[in-house]
Amino acid sequence: MVYGINNQVSFENLKVFHEQLVTFRKRTNVPLVLVGNKCDMENSREVKKEDGAKRAKEFNANFFETSAKKDTNVTTIFEHLARKLYDIRYESEMKRKSKSGKNEVEDMKCICLIF
Repeated sequence: MVYGINNQVSFENLKVFHEQLVTFRKRTNVPLVLVGNKCDMENSREVKKEDGAKRAKEFNANFFETSAKKDTNVTTIFEHLARKLYDIRYESEMKRKSKSGKNEVEDMKCICLIF
């Protein structure tokens, strides 16, 4: 989930988007990363970094500030999210293995969605 640090409205809209995501996924533990974009525009900041971190904690998400313009932390976010999704998938596979006593994982296909 991304908001502009120079746009308080985009930050406030995160609550609505998060509620929609939770409703769509039918669960509250959706893997998320909260991103405050445009950190290169510090002089126009409307959302404090602390407020972004607090909102991320509310959403049980990791928090990063980025600048797409200056390529600050952009790759880091995707790497972090990929690791998080992999860890979730790995844990799920291990639970299936331990319940069945056999390796059902080999026939499984992985589908990941990044919104």
